[in-house]
Amino acid sequence: MKEMPAVSVIMPVYNTKIEFLKEAVQSIIHQNFDDFELAIVDNGSSDKDVREFLNSQKDQRVQVLTLSQNIGPAKARNYAIKNSNGKHIAFMDSDDVALPSRLKEEFEYLEYHPATALVCSRTKVLSKEPFDQFKNFSSDRDLELYLLFCGNPVCTSSVMIRREVLERKNLCFEPEFQMAEDYRLWSQFVFDGVHQLDDVLCLYRYHSSGVSHLYAKKQAEAFFRARMAILSEVFGEQVFPNSLWSVISGQQQASSDDIKQFICFAEHAFTLLAERGYARGEISSYLLPMVRNLFYHTKGFRTQLNLFNSPLTKYFNLPLSWRLFCLITRGVL
Repeated sequence: MKEMPAVSVIMPVYNTKIEFLKEAVQSIIHQNFDDFELAIVDNGSSDKDVREFLNSQKDQRVQVLTLSQNIGPAKARNYAIKNSNGKHIAFMDSDDVALPSRLKEEFEYLEYHPATALVCSRTKVLSKEPFDQFKNFSSDRDLELYLLFCGNPVCTSSVMIRREVLERKNLCFEPEFQMAEDYRLWSQFVFDGVHQLDDVLCLYRYHSSGVSHLYAKKQAEAFFRARMAILSEVFGEQVFPNSLWSVISGQQQASSDDIKQFICFAEHAFTLLAERGYARGEISSYLLPMVRNLFYHTKGFRTQLNLFNSPLTKYFNLPLSWRLFCLITRGVL
């Protein structure tokens, strides 16, 4: 193994179904790109087949880091990153599949685009059940705004990042965002340059024993917290306080003060993002779902009337008929 390979591939493992694990590991070993190390963290697995398979690895590019107990995926990934040496860091879940040119295409993109800190690919889902979490983007700007305002649109097993940016910004996977720790990290790269390749380079396995299936509600709650965190960090807690997120997400009804706070947030977002080169129309399209939620979760005639006459109607070209509908249906409740 080279002292500093071009790419470190990080793979946490905890009692993964053995046939899935074998396919995941082999998909990295058989890449058409050789300058990598595969850092596998055995995160306290109790499955005998898993342990035997990991201990049988002979490829010099593979290192197995064994933990005596499960410390969670966030800490396991951080541990592997600390014990790896690659210039760039790629992530791989132990039940997904990397297509043969994944590492090559992502590495070359980062090498030829120094202003990009995170690259990912399009993803195909292996499942008989519907799963539409992952999105395809026609521009970097759409990907950036989606990460900022909407959630996680990319598959972890399709992501490669620059180690230099990770270390310079002192970033890591944060355990307090468990089940959304990947999105939490990606969102912190949003203004450092992100790009999605047009090719499908990753196969995501959605199955009944996966986290996304077993803990869908908890994962959704973690994503909400991660979204709130990045919005508060980018726009400031005074502009986007926790109470505002509670209103937008429907956890509590909006007051007149909440409406004023959201108007302040929208104006601040338009100004700050315009300074970064985003067009007003681009920003509006991502804020609009929040505006609609604000109308939907505001009850009482007086507060609905405040919304009806607020600057938001002009900012987002809200139709009169739709505003009247909200005023009548929510105002009298």
